[in-house]
Amino acid sequence: MFNQFHDILPGSGIREVYADASATHREAESIGRFELSASLDHIASRVNTAALRHGTPFMVFNTLSWERTDLAAVNLRAGDDDSYAVFDALGKEIPSQTVTTSRYERQVLFVAGRIPAFGYATFELRKQPPRPLPGSAPSPFTTENAIFRVSIDSVTGWVNSILDKRSGKELLAGPGNRIQLLEDLPKQWDAWNLGLTGNEFPTAFRGAEVAERGPVRTVVRLQRDYLKPGVKKDFPTEDFPSSFFTQDIILYNGLDRIDFTTEADWWEDHTMAKLAFPLAISDTVATYETPYGTIRRSTQMRNSIEQAQVEVPAARWADVSTDESGVSLINSAKYGYDIKGNTMRLSLLRSPKWPDPTADRGKHVISYSLYPHPGRWQSASTHQRGYEFNTPLLTVLTDAHRGKLPAAESFLSITPSNLVLTSVKKAEEGNAWVLQWYDVKGEPSDAVVSLPFHPSRALKSSFLEEDGAPIGVKGNMITVPTIAHGIITVKVYP
Repeated sequence: MFNQFHDILPGSGIREVYADASATHREAESIGRFELSASLDHIASRVNTAALRHGTPFMVFNTLSWERTDLAAVNLRAGDDDSYAVFDALGKEIPSQTVTTSRYERQVLFVAGRIPAFGYATFELRKQPPRPLPGSAPSPFTTENAIFRVSIDSVTGWVNSILDKRSGKELLAGPGNRIQLLEDLPKQWDAWNLGLTGNEFPTAFRGAEVAERGPVRTVVRLQRDYLKPGVKKDFPTEDFPSSFFTQDIILYNGLDRIDFTTEADWWEDHTMAKLAFPLAISDTVATYETPYGTIRRSTQMRNSIEQAQVEVPAARWADVSTDESGVSLINSAKYGYDIKGNTMRLSLLRSPKWPDPTADRGKHVISYSLYPHPGRWQSASTHQRGYEFNTPLLTVLTDAHRGKLPAAESFLSITPSNLVLTSVKKAEEGNAWVLQWYDVKGEPSDAVVSLPFHPSRALKSSFLEEDGAPIGVKGNMITVPTIAHGIITVKVYP
């Protein structure tokens, strides 16, 4: 919790702060991973996998409160170079793809379909070659799946077209996935304030390749680098770049989003890196996710207030929509956006000199995703896609054994879909479970919560877990009225 301090979060602390914060984060992550692994192993040990004796059974866990179809990754043992195929609990093969993640480590990827809400499904890893992928290899400048066709300019390396095959509509109005390096000279408070001067510096495109191609995904990899114009270094590396960028564009067979990864080796001063997507659609307002809700902000520049609202925060996503269609830009741990006119930008990196002269310098891996959709974000469930991108499915290898739990199970769920269950925890005092959810769409509704036990009683509660009014219980379900944009906390006693 100490690392939530207001100067640690935005990068406006001294250098020593981040050495301490990194160590604390590593310790917290180690504790969390240990507890999570022990918990998932315990659940897996209770699942009946006795019939899965052709290979290695494993579970795919979904920690979100709705059923989902998403990418799953099974980590193989270090040095394991065997071929594997994935089968569901009924013995049907699922398209899979083995990828290398480091010198000695690999993953088996597949799209896990309809994993139960707050639950799991069982699969099997068999030691055999997966089904071959038909068709010809894609070009590094044109890649597609059943939903999208992505074209890349062979001279600039920017995405010059994203065609949504479902509607036949072009999504871009200009070069997309474009890294913009902007001169950033704040007049004061270097790390706190932006000082964009309007000067933009060009990067150099160095080439493209098809890095992966398989039944699950295709990855096109683009290389570029940067040396500020006019800068000359010492002999013999006068023109050697100061920063490097590797951009992956990822299309999945069976998923309706386009993922991107930008790896940056960043060594600049007073420069800001942004990522731009000029869209073929526009609206006078854009929607940004906030904690427990959303906010709408103008995309125009009509007055001083709108002109000041350029760099704005968002949690997991921002969206521009019309009644016909929209595009959501989903991020993972990059929370600065600006959307003016029809251009959507995500802030990647800065390079202030004070109070930390090394701020942001070094290597970064930045993930984000485009989610084109029909209609507005509410009907397209952008809020769910944002949670899914930031909350990967979890996989746990086990063995063939008997157990009381079935091959697939949902321990807990909440309906309707405008409600997001954010936490399930044991009460600080007593034997109750504490559940919290909120309405993201502004729709009043009756929350119907299905529990893994029959509660003896249920109560409304507060953020401080204070007891409130009783809630009716029917079997293993409770129903709680939820106001528009409301946050609800309840206690349930087994």
